Amino acid sequence: MESNRQNYHLPDNFIKYQDIIQQSLRPALNLNPEELNLLGHYQMGWVDEKGNTSIGSSGKALRPSLCLLACDAVGGSIDHAIPLAIALEIIHNFSLVHDDIQDEDLLRRHRPTVWALWGKKLALIAGNAMRTSADMSVYSLQSLGSTSSHILYAINQLTERYLEMIEGQYQDISFEQRTNVSTQEYLDMVEKKTGSLIEASLHMGAFAGNASFEQVSALGKFGRLIGLGFQVRDDMLGIWGSTETTGKGHGSDINRKKQALPVLYAFENGNDLTKRKMAEIYSKDMLTPFDISEAIQLLDEVRAKEYCQQVAEEYMNQALNALKDAKLTEKWEITFEQLANFMVLREF
Repeated sequence: MESNRQNYHLPDNFIKYQDIIQQSLRPALNLNPEELNLLGHYQMGWVDEKGNTSIGSSGKALRPSLCLLACDAVGGSIDHAIPLAIALEIIHNFSLVHDDIQDEDLLRRHRPTVWALWGKKLALIAGNAMRTSADMSVYSLQSLGSTSSHILYAINQLTERYLEMIEGQYQDISFEQRTNVSTQEYLDMVEKKTGSLIEASLHMGAFAGNASFEQVSALGKFGRLIGLGFQVRDDMLGIWGSTETTGKGHGSDINRKKQALPVLYAFENGNDLTKRKMAEIYSKDMLTPFDISEAIQLLDEVRAKEYCQQVAEEYMNQALNALKDAKLTEKWEITFEQLANFMVLREF
């Protein structure tokens, strides 16, 4: 994949979805009381902590864009995919609110997290309210003429996928209490935590576009595999990414003593000295900047970064192979290849 190394951007097609996603999101996320609505709108990046309009911190809107992209790619009308796309983005953001609480992250998208500003109790309530708003978005399909069976299928698929996402999040937290997590166990967890919702995005978009069973299945499989590559790349950025591009501190995953893939690889493949030093660092209650630097140096010595990139690109190749069964036109195949490259080569 060296020839594609410079292709870090999202496909140009994604740009055309941004306005309609934002325009549809705002009325879909209207929480009560108004104080709670502020937390939801802050999480979405629309306002600052005082409720003033904010610009430039809304995230990539990756999942809803994937949903609309899949619908477009199979020749469907994106109007019928918008309620599902909105539900996916709200579900994703509810999970981020809870994820930040669980990880005690103070920053997301270059800003203080919801719980850091309003406390854990209110942040939990805001996340729960957002999740319920996602369900309401799916029910709005009725106004577009969707049948009850169509809506029920969509609700069931989304519910199954975000329950799988929650299962993955539980496993991720449980790993923090263990010292013997294998890289394969971790990748199985990631398939649930990240792969499930990205699979749902493409699956539901193709479904809304009245695609064939084979197309829906192939695009969903592509989504799950590329979601794995996306998360592996995220693990790399959580250690080696810059604060300017990721919005998190350098070595943030090390600082949290998170058992991300690079760390697990070092524990599995490092020599006795590397394993002992990593164990000593991870056994401390609080890490110093020196501890973080030393841990990153140990990871570099075992070439953990290179291993993770190789894993991410293997998932990308598997995803592109699965995509062949969708039998898309050449134009859309190129778009999905650009997307796959972005997912595993991005810097943010």
